[in-house]
Amino acid sequence: VAVALVGTCAAIYLVSQFLRNSVGVIAPDLAAELDLSAGAIGLLSSVFFFAFAAAQIPLGVALDRYGPKRCMLVCAVIALAGTIAFAFATTPAALVGARALMGLGSSCYLMAPLALYARRFPPERFAALAGIQIGIGTVGTLLVTAPLAFASAAIGWRATFLAVAGVV
Repeated sequence: VAVALVGTCAAIYLVSQFLRNSVGVIAPDLAAELDLSAGAIGLLSSVFFFAFAAAQIPLGVALDRYGPKRCMLVCAVIALAGTIAFAFATTPAALVGARALMGLGSSCYLMAPLALYARRFPPERFAALAGIQIGIGTVGTLLVTAPLAFASAAIGWRATFLAVAGVV
């Protein structure tokens, strides 16, 4: 049970890291398809972080009040909605809205698992579990480079994001 819990938490953190860094890889495709300027691409990238940061204080309250599992479930639904909306977006405003949802949905996938580990495991295991969480999650940053570029070239960025939504 512990391995499944940690694996699931680390996997969704991996996806959140992937979503966080994805715009930089597909920026040329977005710019060409939707005629986006460099400023629009910058906004698209940064809105994820604005939503992510804005959620941190309410998220902390929600973690204490409702618990990490409920918060992760709600955030998964929001991240899923944002990822699907991004795949189907046809305007810059729709892309920005979808990225905001992705940022909001991804906002809990470091802190909620850490809260869960602190509640469910002995204190002496916390550092190892946190290291596993961060280590596996960081692989998402690696997957957003060449693999995303390859997938986008092979099936398109929209289909790639629908596949990522399937993982979420």
